[in-house]
Amino acid sequence: MSARIACFVGALAASAASAGDLLLLWFANGGRADLPTLPPIGDGWLLVGHILGVVAIPLYAVGYWGLAEAIRPADPAAARRVFLLGAAIGAYGAVIHGITGMAEHIVRAAGLPARDPLLSVRQLGAYAGPLWIAVFVLGSMLSVVFGRAVARGDTDLPRWMALANPVALVALAALLGAPTPLGRAILVPAAPNVAHVWLFALAAITLGRPRSAP
Repeated sequence: MSARIACFVGALAASAASAGDLLLLWFANGGRADLPTLPPIGDGWLLVGHILGVVAIPLYAVGYWGLAEAIRPADPAAARRVFLLGAAIGAYGAVIHGITGMAEHIVRAAGLPARDPLLSVRQLGAYAGPLWIAVFVLGSMLSVVFGRAVARGDTDLPRWMALANPVALVALAALLGAPTPLGRAILVPAAPNVAHVWLFALAAITLGRPRSAP
């Protein structure tokens, strides 16, 4: 498998995971008085969203393998770290998505009304907190390693891709969603998976272009 195809697979996986986030967040927020554009949806959609994320997020490892192959010619050690950190992010991310889906099912089965899903996350406390911390730390480490390797040049990616690291893209997605109630309800919580759509898609596009002659 080429690096470009691997990044394309990662982008597809992130798109599926983002769709899963949309369904989970729609289920959690549907029917809120302050979000009239989100009517309630049934438990079946929650299950679909749960499965999409749990199955797709571990496939981020394939996308990160593609990114690692793109920087391997210039920095084999950095390439190895990018892949290992990315695979760990995919594993932890799938667990977080699964816990969130089950928590929303339990909340609704208890007869509680639709509410801000971030409240549910906070109430998970010690159960989900360490996982979110782990993903943040791993993502920060990966962003530094990836950004430095690409910025130095001699990789198969253009130097500007150093700015398209996971932490920067998550921040961008969250900033885009923050100004509106719907954005805060949907895009901000889904920012990590949306950021991976952008990351892998940008890599696949740039890897498909012929490199300029030195």
